[in-house]
Amino acid sequence: REDVRAQFLLAGTLIPLALLYNPVTAWLVGQAIMPWEIWRMTWVIPAGLALAYLATRREFFASSQRWQTAALLIGIVIVASLTLSNLDISGSLRTLGQSHQLNPQTEEFMRALPRYVSKRSLMLFPSELSVLAPAFSVNAFPLYRGYPTPEGPLGSQIDRFYTRQQSPRDRIAFLNHWGIDFVIVQTDSPLNTEIQLAPQFLAPRHANTAYSLYEIVQKPIPSELAVQSR
Repeated sequence: REDVRAQFLLAGTLIPLALLYNPVTAWLVGQAIMPWEIWRMTWVIPAGLALAYLATRREFFASSQRWQTAALLIGIVIVASLTLSNLDISGSLRTLGQSHQLNPQTEEFMRALPRYVSKRSLMLFPSELSVLAPAFSVNAFPLYRGYPTPEGPLGSQIDRFYTRQQSPRDRIAFLNHWGIDFVIVQTDSPLNTEIQLAPQFLAPRHANTAYSLYEIVQKPIPSELAVQSR
């Protein structure tokens, strides 16, 4: 109670947990930021500092019974957390053993991206590039797949954009509605052939055998969309 360091570590740990695990405060925090991002508040918990502080308390370890009790409690918390969570531990272990090296064509395309995206731009990517592109270009901002819409998460609409379920008119209207600046498509896809038929709206900027990058250079008007769809 008299140790300022212990008070700081205790408050820094308990306050975020109390906010996140209370249904009322968790809802309020979610409204203030984004509901699907409240878990990031756990980042402020000084877990490393707390463990380091505990390791320096020699008097704590002087009592073997106290140390055994603490170790048992920590073990129970860890096991309970892993059991109650929805983590796919076996899948995570498989991922650790996999090679994450990009194939040459994808890496070449990603490294070329900063040359064409020279300013902050909202971009539409295939799902497999939604993490890669922002990592290679500081100006590449993906259209967020988890954004809530009346039709559900935006990711379902993005996936539909890359399939045959949408007409050319609907695709261009989708780009126009969200104010997309660049769109990336697979080079060997029917969608790429379709986009090449609309050069007045989308200008090619870079392509290889894997992906093609297009910049939206003109916002179409409804009459042009109708003509293009035919």
